[in-house]
Amino acid sequence: DSINFINASGEIDDINVSNSLSDGVDFDFSNLKIGKITSINSKNDCIDFSYGEYLIKKVFVESCGDKGISVGENSNVEIKQLISKNSNIGVASKDSSTTKIDNAFLESMNICFSVYNKKQEFNGSFLDIDNYQCNNYSQKNDFDAQSIIKLNKKIVTRYN
Repeated sequence: DSINFINASGEIDDINVSNSLSDGVDFDFSNLKIGKITSINSKNDCIDFSYGEYLIKKVFVESCGDKGISVGENSNVEIKQLISKNSNIGVASKDSSTTKIDNAFLESMNICFSVYNKKQEFNGSFLDIDNYQCNNYSQKNDFDAQSIIKLNKKIVTRYN
């Protein structure tokens, strides 16, 4: 990981990472408020959240090898504005996590949103996006029976 925050708390104005060999920015066991995060050209996830509480005003991620945003292991993440471009998965919320995004613009994704249970010690997850646009994707959403996606104030089912 280029930057890894472990057991951190407080406020950060701006984080900017590019050309990471693994995750761009990794947050573990932390409670943080962040003004802006930019992560470009990470070989794995651009931003990875685990075991914590996170509030971010603006996120820009591009050319992520796997996920633009990965939220897992019982995390609560709130993002006010997200722009994600050219990644495998735009946003993944997994393993008992809750992810809330006010405004999201995603472009050139294989999968826009993925919500699931990966590890047996956790349950499914919840992803709530109030206003979004996802362009140029292969598969819009991917989720399991334990998880919920809510887009534009409507629960998404396999049938809509």
